[in-house]
Amino acid sequence: MPAISIALSWFLLAQATFAISIPVIENRVQKAKSTVFEHALCNTKHPDITPLDQPVIKYGKLPTRKPKDYLQPRPNIENKAAAAWQLAFFGAAKVKSTKLKATPRVKPIRIDAPTIVSFYYPHPNPKSFKSQEVYLDRIQRLAKTDEQVIIYVAKSISSQIKKMRTDAHWLVIDEYETVWDIPNNRFQQENFEGKQRSIFADMRNSGSEDWRPSKIYDDGFYSAAYNAKAFIAFDAPLRNPFGSSRWVYMDGGLLSIPELPQHPQPPTLKGQPWDMLFGGFLDTKKIDRSIRLTKDTGVVFPEYPVVPERGTIDINSKAFNDPLYEWQNRYFLGGIFVGNTLGMLNYAVRYMQTVDILDANNRYTGREEFITPIVGAMYPNTVFSQPVQALPKELTDPKLGDVTIRNWKLMLLSYSTPYGKEMLPEMRDPIAGLYCGPHTSYKARGYLAAGEA
Repeated sequence: MPAISIALSWFLLAQATFAISIPVIENRVQKAKSTVFEHALCNTKHPDITPLDQPVIKYGKLPTRKPKDYLQPRPNIENKAAAAWQLAFFGAAKVKSTKLKATPRVKPIRIDAPTIVSFYYPHPNPKSFKSQEVYLDRIQRLAKTDEQVIIYVAKSISSQIKKMRTDAHWLVIDEYETVWDIPNNRFQQENFEGKQRSIFADMRNSGSEDWRPSKIYDDGFYSAAYNAKAFIAFDAPLRNPFGSSRWVYMDGGLLSIPELPQHPQPPTLKGQPWDMLFGGFLDTKKIDRSIRLTKDTGVVFPEYPVVPERGTIDINSKAFNDPLYEWQNRYFLGGIFVGNTLGMLNYAVRYMQTVDILDANNRYTGREEFITPIVGAMYPNTVFSQPVQALPKELTDPKLGDVTIRNWKLMLLSYSTPYGKEMLPEMRDPIAGLYCGPHTSYKARGYLAAGEA
């Protein structure tokens, strides 16, 4: 379906009540019936794109807010599909003054070049494990890439970021002074710094010493930073001065030095494996391969490795049915995701709507990696995934042992020009591959085998 028509059909699909309900959860310990998700998600035919107001899963209370209440349209848009989507989402009355520019304000760095969008706001505590010094060093590596980049940063550090690169393809957005000024965070500070930390403490107590959510994420500021990613995925494709139609979201700290089994890390490896990527590295054809699966409805994430000892974690497990164990549904790493313009936009507003619904029902919303799997269940064809893949041989050193690079970094390498068919990853619909068992009637949109061009 053409990009504009799918954007319009997304908005025009008839409104209806949610399909399947689970019990209202007031005290965060009530368990839902184990069969309700199986019936709703795995044995029902779903539309190509699930309307925002018709998620497959219904929680007891409806939210008092929705994304259209706190998001605003852009006055100028360089991408035709984005302009049609914005009109469909906000309505003609709100976007009547929007102008579609015939040519991008900034000539793309390459024909069909993707755009990297990134984000970094320093923690108010200088002793935070995500320190400003460390992250500025990593962002400097991002600036060295010959790619067009939109990076959202706090005004307090924007001058340093702008000096890293002076060409027009390095766009620094600093109009949101603090992380709490980002539109989908403006009403969240009390929630993230209070209620969500209380829920997080309950979830930690539900785990064991060797398996429970890490205490380092018990932080309202980090919750706001994780939540902001959805707004960035919404705002950048509409702001888009390059007229780009392909997008790669990357955390500001993604280009770190590789993790090694022993510390401190040898100085000779500092900067690797990223040095080989500097000078332009994203392969448009490999990104388009992903978009063959995600189409205009969603994005693709890297998966966490499966840990067999922890048993099956599917849509019928307590990870989805008991709010105390929501942290166990951690399927996807949040540091990188890829999609086209409409895929990013449709994912972003569905993520935000999911947060609104979960907040209304006293569920945890402070960590995006616990929420994205719920987005995928509520809105089929919104979240796709890339299982863990093998490490390239040249990224190991027999003298030091294997270099362990987390899958979100491997995912970035799989889209890069230095690697060929051997790094083309498996990609799948997680509803078929993770959420539902093989004996359901769910029909996945498609599947890409590893190495399949």
